[in-house]
Amino acid sequence: MVIMNTKKKELQRIDWNVTKRILIKLYITGIITKTDLATKCNISYDKLVLYLDWLEIMDMIDRNIEKDTQLEGIKLSETGIYFCNKKLSVNYFR
Repeated sequence: MVIMNTKKKELQRIDWNVTKRILIKLYITGIITKTDLATKCNISYDKLVLYLDWLEIMDMIDRNIEKDTQLEGIKLSETGIYFCNKKLSVNYFR
């Protein structure tokens, strides 16, 4: 009998510098794919997916699938935009 480990990986702790890089990049670019975001934020794809799962739970991002390319686009939600404007002071980047 084979028992599969179905435990989903989760972040052990939040690195706020990584979170800030992700949020600022999303704020600047608008909609971006996960692969491009991982490259631009200089973190591994696996780590980015864990951060995106956490950011989605915190209602900071929205995920949507583009009909033309069937790629998943990531963008900031209204909560994420408000957070960036108030707490990260990134409104000068736009």
